Amino acid sequence: MGIIKKVFGASAIIILANGLNRLFAILAAPVLTRILGPVPYGVMALVGTVTSLASTLSLLGIDMGYVRFYFSKTNKTGQAVEKFCWRYAIFSSVIVGILSMCLWRILLGKPYNNFFIALLVGFTVILFVANTMSQTGARLREKYRRIGWAIVASGVFATLITILLAILWRADEWPLLIGFTIGILMSVTIMGFPKGISLTKPSELATREKWSIVRLGLPGLVTGIMYWILSSSDRWFLKHFWGEQAVGVYSFAYNVAIIGIIVNTAMVLTWFPESIRTYEQDRQEASTILGEVWGGLAFLLCLVWLMVASIGGDTIRLLADSRFHGGAAYVPWIAGGVYFYGMAQLANTGLLISRNMKPAAQLWLIGGFINLISNYFVIRVWGAYGAAIINCLSFGFIYLGVMWKSGKYYKLNLKKRKLLVAALVILICGVLMGPSWHAYPLASIGLKLPTYFGISICLIWLILPNWVHQFKVQLKEYRDRIR
Repeated sequence: MGIIKKVFGASAIIILANGLNRLFAILAAPVLTRILGPVPYGVMALVGTVTSLASTLSLLGIDMGYVRFYFSKTNKTGQAVEKFCWRYAIFSSVIVGILSMCLWRILLGKPYNNFFIALLVGFTVILFVANTMSQTGARLREKYRRIGWAIVASGVFATLITILLAILWRADEWPLLIGFTIGILMSVTIMGFPKGISLTKPSELATREKWSIVRLGLPGLVTGIMYWILSSSDRWFLKHFWGEQAVGVYSFAYNVAIIGIIVNTAMVLTWFPESIRTYEQDRQEASTILGEVWGGLAFLLCLVWLMVASIGGDTIRLLADSRFHGGAAYVPWIAGGVYFYGMAQLANTGLLISRNMKPAAQLWLIGGFINLISNYFVIRVWGAYGAAIINCLSFGFIYLGVMWKSGKYYKLNLKKRKLLVAALVILICGVLMGPSWHAYPLASIGLKLPTYFGISICLIWLILPNWVHQFKVQLKEYRDRIR
């Protein structure tokens, strides 16, 4: 099927780019963790949570409406949708960026209420939104290679600048903050803005059409805020009950454990536009086609969790200073949260096709409330380990709820029994492979990787035989072309 080739071809580009981006940060860890220590990482984590929340507020889910309504019956309507979404996003990001800068100065005490940190927070909010919109436009036009180059360049510049500033300038949070900002700026510069879009001129959409786009995206505001709560608020509780050093250790472990977000992001970035395109082209057969691809994506996310849960702790012991080694115990749970987040995103498929994201927003709202209450009582007793467990369970609750609701609006044809058996096998393997297999981290990784690849190949062969067959066909065609 063409959609399999498109989704995995594009996903491979983005996964490779994000993998290189993450690799740069990992390779820099031995230098930066020794020079900076845990506290600057804690400050960087707090800045990141605020800018993430503010950019979500300024977007108001308009990127989701951009994806759903861009494939209109005429090119003219699609261009009008694009112009409206861009104007909406940029103007709102400027307003929210200014408000974020002011609130940062007012609400936070020393040393965080530094004027220049506040200025950087406001600026990065605008950059975050511009980057999200430019990547969305590139996805809709299938310009995945440009997205890949932008991601790689962002990682290279961010890492190099951070290391140079830490060595030559100062050993505090500023190298991390400046490198982070320069990285986003580089990505926006490469992606650029859509050609022919004038932000000073209004779109030609009627008020009713504009409201349809905004209304579809509004639940995204709720889900975005709740995602911030689930993935970031634990750091605020950790800071309150256990101090900045605990936040720094947890944040470093979190950055290692969420490497699976590379695959999540790549799949979601390509899956939503391609699934909508497939549905609009053939609505009668879409349930079967999309169901097969959806099941394959869900299974691959399980394999990603297994890899991270297996070698994530060893990676921390190998690369980071001994002060960060306690974070290895958090990795399987945090990686589980990343897995369930990716599944919750995929579960939105039926709701997005039916143009009704309200059920997802309601479930995210419930999940966020439960997460906050649980974090308050659990983190004060169990610290970062409790935060990791609550993170995983909260995302799991949301995924199950969204999947149930989505099936009521548009049911995908899934092979549920086969997927459940595969998930159970992978869970058992993850429990067995999580602890270190050798006193030396590199040796432990060396023992686990062949085991992981052997398990993965066997399961792929059993669970996705059609995909294996298509891969063989594509490989044969490639060999014939190069002969």
